[in-house]
Amino acid sequence: MLQRVINYTGGTRTRNVDLTDVILRFTDYGTTFVRLNAERFPGGSAANALDAPTLVTENTDEGVELSVASEPTQQLSYEMVLPKAGPWEARTTLDNAAVRVGNMRNRAVDYSRHGKADDQIRLQFTGLPNDTTFAGLVETHEDHHVQDLAAIRDAILVPWDRLIRRSITEDRKVHGATQEEAMHNFYKDIGGTPAQKGKEFVDELRRRGGVFHQTGQGSAPTVEEVLYSSVNKHMIVKMRHPMG
Repeated sequence: MLQRVINYTGGTRTRNVDLTDVILRFTDYGTTFVRLNAERFPGGSAANALDAPTLVTENTDEGVELSVASEPTQQLSYEMVLPKAGPWEARTTLDNAAVRVGNMRNRAVDYSRHGKADDQIRLQFTGLPNDTTFAGLVETHEDHHVQDLAAIRDAILVPWDRLIRRSITEDRKVHGATQEEAMHNFYKDIGGTPAQKGKEFVDELRRRGGVFHQTGQGSAPTVEEVLYSSVNKHMIVKMRHPMG
């Protein structure tokens, strides 16, 4: 029953990230976007993410009586963006490559003795122990976020939906002196409004992601070695993933 009203469709995996962009543009190695109905996170509106149930009210001698006419189907999925197959190479200047790699290593890199600052070079991102394994570890990292998504669904969305469903199956009536009060009482009974539960959902996504990124396994890859040939004007940046 719950899978019918919280439609978790899994996700898509697109492999189009050039890992030299991590060096040159400070992009992510991989990203898992979460889509909840029409909203996409990060970047979407938590307040608008969850669709509301259809509520009906009736005036009575005591005030207003509220019931649930129908519940929405919440559409939940993810969109994972991953590295494309290596090799990963780009053209840039020696100075730009030196500055970018220096930023990644948290220390300056001086290549002035190897050539001119504006020399055009070939920059190569090399994953260790090899490109294929490194890309696979990026996907493993993103899979952790997908596991978190399933856990957050079960902890926040499913219980909320269960209470909405129970209101229908048990034909529950909620009362208030006014329509606004009846609605307030209903959402208080089920643990929050769609906007409140949407915020709770997104906040927990953000929190869990932050916790994982603070662990050794969830931390960023590091520069293990930089090789430069002034003859071939070729810089190789060897990167090590924390999972391997």
